[in-house]
Amino acid sequence: LRIQGGYFRDRHVTQKHSLRLLFKDEYGPGKLREDVFHEFGAAREFDTLVLRAGANDGYAWDAARDTEQFIRDEFGRRLLLNMGQPSARGRFVHLYLNGLYWGLYNLTERPAEDFSATYLGGVAEDWDTINSGEVKNGSLDAWNAFLAGVRAVTSLANYQRLKGLNPDGSRNAAFPEYFDGPNYMDYMLVNIWGGNWDWPNKNFWFGRQRGGLAGGFKFYIWDFENTMGNNRDRSPLNMVSPRAGTTGSWVGEPHDRLRRFSEYRMEFADRVQKHFFGDGVLAPASLVPRYRDLAAQVESAVIAETARWGDDHFSPPQVLSDWQRERDWILGSYLPQRTGIVLAQLRAAGLYPQTDAPALAPRGGPVSPVLPVLLSTVASEIYYTTNGVDPRLPGGAVHPDAVRVTFPGGGSSGTTNSLDPFFIAQPTTIRARAREGADWSALTEGQFVPEVLRATSNHLVISEFCYRPADPATQAETAVSSNRDDFEFLEIMNISSRAVDLTGVRFAAGILFNFPSGTVVGSGQRLLLVRNKAAFEARYGAGLPVVGEYDGNLANEGEEIALVDFQGADIRRFQYLDRSPWPPGPNRNGYSLVLVRPDMAPDHRHPTHWRSSVRTGGSPGNTDASSFTGASEADANGNGQADLLDYALGAVLTAPGGGIQILIESFAAEGGGEAEEHLVVSLPRSLGADDAVVTLEVTEALSGPWHRDPPSFVLLGEERATEQTVRQTFRLDPALGPTEVMFLRVLVSLTQ
Repeated sequence: LRIQGGYFRDRHVTQKHSLRLLFKDEYGPGKLREDVFHEFGAAREFDTLVLRAGANDGYAWDAARDTEQFIRDEFGRRLLLNMGQPSARGRFVHLYLNGLYWGLYNLTERPAEDFSATYLGGVAEDWDTINSGEVKNGSLDAWNAFLAGVRAVTSLANYQRLKGLNPDGSRNAAFPEYFDGPNYMDYMLVNIWGGNWDWPNKNFWFGRQRGGLAGGFKFYIWDFENTMGNNRDRSPLNMVSPRAGTTGSWVGEPHDRLRRFSEYRMEFADRVQKHFFGDGVLAPASLVPRYRDLAAQVESAVIAETARWGDDHFSPPQVLSDWQRERDWILGSYLPQRTGIVLAQLRAAGLYPQTDAPALAPRGGPVSPVLPVLLSTVASEIYYTTNGVDPRLPGGAVHPDAVRVTFPGGGSSGTTNSLDPFFIAQPTTIRARAREGADWSALTEGQFVPEVLRATSNHLVISEFCYRPADPATQAETAVSSNRDDFEFLEIMNISSRAVDLTGVRFAAGILFNFPSGTVVGSGQRLLLVRNKAAFEARYGAGLPVVGEYDGNLANEGEEIALVDFQGADIRRFQYLDRSPWPPGPNRNGYSLVLVRPDMAPDHRHPTHWRSSVRTGGSPGNTDASSFTGASEADANGNGQADLLDYALGAVLTAPGGGIQILIESFAAEGGGEAEEHLVVSLPRSLGADDAVVTLEVTEALSGPWHRDPPSFVLLGEERATEQTVRQTFRLDPALGPTEVMFLRVLVSLTQ
């Protein structure tokens, strides 16, 4: 345990210090292995964690009187994460030191080299890591090379080279990747939007994997406390212009220099358009509920914090109502207005065009195929594509795939000009820009899919899973893993006639997996979850519909599997076993469990609704079920039995004289103190013939009536007979009487 931070390490300033937890072999386990943050995608193994005390956003700083919130830093890091960029995760905790309450703390990751390696790849030693100008790992060589390139930008070619690209935007492997534009611009936008006056000459982390395997430098929000009006007398709230502190100041220098170049300004404007409008991360409609939810997490904890530290620098002491007053100002005044204020600042600085971007209605998402998608502009012309490419090429030329639409009279009239509506019949990405003369607007983008269904048991099944794979055998497999569990997979299938949205759907038992937001599975399509993607592809090849890797593994002895919806309600919940009456094949030779007739949504809890896969390893992403196509009563192999019977029971239709062996015998079982004689029937079944329903019927007289299973027949067991068949054994209940005569027949029919 170490004291963390800079100015607030001084005990004369405050006794509530930030702290850092380090996990080292000399003290015990070298890593903390724990699900600390309970978020999909969050790390579960840590070298270090930080307990942030709040400092500038708390009672430790007298200048923040009446504006402390304790959550500004966490809010800033979450904004960057919500933009799709890597960012340290955090949560709020109460801290006790030796039994003494020490206050409200923000437990968070530290974005050093181990953090970058965990989320972006490689090993920690391969990452250059810089914290507020100090090299924490590696060197400044790549950073200095990047800055030299930034200072030399005079053309599109120079600028694209920073990103490892040719002038046309294609990758050039001979150019090192230093600049990740979206990451850097999003990082800058969060700080500019927040009015962070305690930055950019300090309070930053950034890093790059040497060799550029993870792309350009990655920038991480850190110490976002002096933002959003905190200490209003010192807060300029305009960090766009160079005089606000960006010139020659570490992380601000690339922005200050590159903003003079038109291509950077255009790309920066595109990020503004993405995040400032509609449901963008920095749009008021998103900001207000996000901040309200975060504030609600600490509101009751602030009472304990004020009791412990509310009189630190303050008389009278700070109380909960002071915190609530500032929260209400942020929710009611700052957040609703701030985005518009910053947009005007950016536009005045040339970082957002005077020409407004086109409007899409709706902006994206699921839409009914019969409802129109409208694209409109107040400009005199618009360029759009529906194949996902930008209608504007790097440098400002028009992309050859772009469709140009002009409007008579130009855009000076102020009227809104609309294109003919789009109708969405398949997943479509619309990208559009308006143009007035040589002035391009920012990019408007909408990703559309035909309207989808919410995931329910009527729509989704677990169609196949392999819980005990075969040992790795090929050179490709053993090169990836020696653990057969790494070759596990589980498959889900959409059995409905429409696409199904898997947002919020997760596996809550057996394995753990949250489907990424926006995941859609089409009608009749299958999606795969795997234990280890590299191992899976070594065995089955690339190109299968793998959504991601799950946590945990499927138990060899059987366990409960639960698939739940966004509200936690069961979609599928069942327990499989590695013994009868469940098919035994998957527990022996690497076969998978396959759901029989998944399109009929069978009850997953019944073992008879499952079978062993036809082939070892199963058929992930596909079906191994066959389909009967002949005439039911024909006799193609001349064995005297109908082809449908042969098909269902495993006789080869193309092999002359091929027969079927059905065995009938008696079986003695203890019952009521005496041995009881039961009729036992053993017959083959063709694996994959899922469209054939085999029914056993019995009668005491050939004239009938005939009685069907169940409950007459009880499955005793199953064993693999051939590569394509299994032999199943059934017992007839109740027991036969001493002189009882029983007739049996096998009935085969096709499902519709």
